[in-house]
Amino acid sequence: MKRFISALAALCLTISLVSTSVFAGLITENLPADYQINQNGFSISQPDSTPTITSSRTIFQDDSADIYWLIDTSGLESISFAMKLLGSDSNFALASLFIADQTLWSQTDIVTSLTSVTIDVSHIDFSVFDSNMLELRFMLEANNFSTPSVYVGRDTSSLQLRNIRLARTEVPEPSSIILFLLAMTLLIRRKFVK
Repeated sequence: MKRFISALAALCLTISLVSTSVFAGLITENLPADYQINQNGFSISQPDSTPTITSSRTIFQDDSADIYWLIDTSGLESISFAMKLLGSDSNFALASLFIADQTLWSQTDIVTSLTSVTIDVSHIDFSVFDSNMLELRFMLEANNFSTPSVYVGRDTSSLQLRNIRLARTEVPEPSSIILFLLAMTLLIRRKFVK
C-alpha cells in the first residue's frame, strides 16, 4: 500500500507540474464573437471581421460611433491591432481605445498605411473593478473644429481595424492545481504514516 501511495503521489506531482508549465505561458487570442455597436452620426461596417468606423460627409459636433466587446481581463498583458486612420488634411475625428472608462490609446493624425499598435496593459490593476469582464471599446468621434458642423465631402474620416488580439498569461487550469494538492497531501500523509 505504501508503494502504491508513493507511486500515486509521484504520478500526480509529475502530471501537475507538466500541465502547469504547459499552461503558464503567454497566449494570444481573438476577440469574442459577440460585440455591440453604437452609431451616432458615424457608421460602422463589417463589424464581424474588419470593423470600419466612418463619418458622414458632414460631421457634427456630437457625432461618433463605437464598437465594443466584453472581454475577460484575467491575466491580460497586452492588446494589439492594426489600424488605418483616414480623413481630410485636418482630420476632424479622434480615434480611441478604451477598457472600461480608461483611455488606452488615441490618435488624431492621419495614418494611410496599415500600422500595427500594441498596448501594454500589464500595469493596470484590474482588481479595482467589480468584475473581470470589462468592455473593450474602439471609438471614432468628431474632434478638432469649433463650428456646429464641418463639411468634408469625400474626405470622410475613417478608422479601419484589423487583427485585434489579446495576449494574456494563462494561469494553470484548476485540475492541475488539484492534482498538485493531491500529490502533496499523499506525500505528507506518507510521512505521518511512517
